[in-house]
Amino acid sequence: MGKKLTVKEPKKKHLKLRGDQQSLLAANPQGLNKNYQIGQHRFRDQETERKLLDAANVPVPKLDVMWQVKDLLKDKSRKKKGLIGRSELTEKKLVQLKEQAEKTPGSTRMEVQNLIKSFPKKRDLYMLSALCTHRMLRHTKGELSNIVSGLRMAVLDASTALLSDGLTLNNLRHFFEIYFAYLEKLQRLQQRAYDLVRNDQAYGALRLNLIYAMQITDLLKEKQKGCNAMLGYLTEKFNKSSMANTHFDFLTIKKAVDYINGGMPMKKLAQGQADKIVEYVAGITNTLAKIPVLDPLVNELMKALASTKINMRMQQVAIFSSRLFFEFKIAVTMHDIDTMKKLAKRIYSVNLKMLKTVRNRSIRHASEFDPYLNLALITEFSLNLYKPTERNKMVSAAMKVLERVALLDGSDDRRFMQMSDELMSRLDGLLDADPNLKLDMESDPLADEDLDTEGRLENSESQEAV
Repeated sequence: MGKKLTVKEPKKKHLKLRGDQQSLLAANPQGLNKNYQIGQHRFRDQETERKLLDAANVPVPKLDVMWQVKDLLKDKSRKKKGLIGRSELTEKKLVQLKEQAEKTPGSTRMEVQNLIKSFPKKRDLYMLSALCTHRMLRHTKGELSNIVSGLRMAVLDASTALLSDGLTLNNLRHFFEIYFAYLEKLQRLQQRAYDLVRNDQAYGALRLNLIYAMQITDLLKEKQKGCNAMLGYLTEKFNKSSMANTHFDFLTIKKAVDYINGGMPMKKLAQGQADKIVEYVAGITNTLAKIPVLDPLVNELMKALASTKINMRMQQVAIFSSRLFFEFKIAVTMHDIDTMKKLAKRIYSVNLKMLKTVRNRSIRHASEFDPYLNLALITEFSLNLYKPTERNKMVSAAMKVLERVALLDGSDDRRFMQMSDELMSRLDGLLDADPNLKLDMESDPLADEDLDTEGRLENSESQEAV
């Protein structure tokens, strides 16, 4: 038998699984049936069922369509309902509303909601609505379920503002503040719901669904540290430059990329130097790729960052892989083998395709080492999902591309060679543990004829980017 899947388990800060819970996971790998009907079981309390279902609502659009966010500028369903001929909302009025939101969030939110009826495509109003809601609920002692419900709407409003071409440092800061406050309250709600049915076997399927939700929420919350680090880095950079409070609209990002493609990375735009704009936006996109509710924004940013330059194409692969790895973790949490296999194959193929493109390129930066790292990690994490012939091919390919790093490492401290040696050692451990695994020393994994057709980005919004 091969070595068991070695994906790092999410930290269960507010959940410890007992033996009976592990049995539930094994018996129901796909989780709760989406057609579940409240009140169909005579041994269950309907109010408890509702609490369990509400607590299991996690901000992952692929698991719940209510988390799908639309771009205001493209959403034809949002039509102006105010008076015909009414003047546009002035910047002065927005500044006034922002000041009011600090002092009187409740009444300001009511005013903002009325303005949204007249200006349904004004993204600033949605961020203001989100801020007011968060500030109203921040110190309230009301019912926890109502607080979570309110913050849920605030996250959706803040996400809408960002997706509607509203990428600014301040908007990012506000979104993170609201989003992680919501996850913290959701964790508390989940724990309370779980305590209701901890020892009640009548709620087996609902309890299982809640366990999945708790583990996914932990995964999402763990990204707070990385988001804060990115925000701190950008704040420091912006405070030292003329780019403070810059609005990184999609058109500006595309212009910056065009200048870089044309050999003019130092070209100045209104928001700053072209290469700096792209550097900051790429860093932001890589961080946001681990926040599922912002998937549509990441798609738009990847399209804006699409470039013919190899180093920028590698950046795109790194972002896309980052998103897929996070989806893979969610699939592992849910014991969803089919999705795990699909995602693993996409990660493997996309990175192998990039390595074929840059096979003799020197490795000087982390982004240039990413395809090697991603290929080795997904091989290690997913090896037990495949048949022996597929496992042999994957391990052989990973080992061979890692061997090339010693020749290509252009870093001063040879750190990439050291990292590849460590990865090869781990793959060697898999070979030692499975007598059926054998290295294929003949084939060249970087030969063009071996290219897997799944090596392209399957996400339609992201295909243009690589």
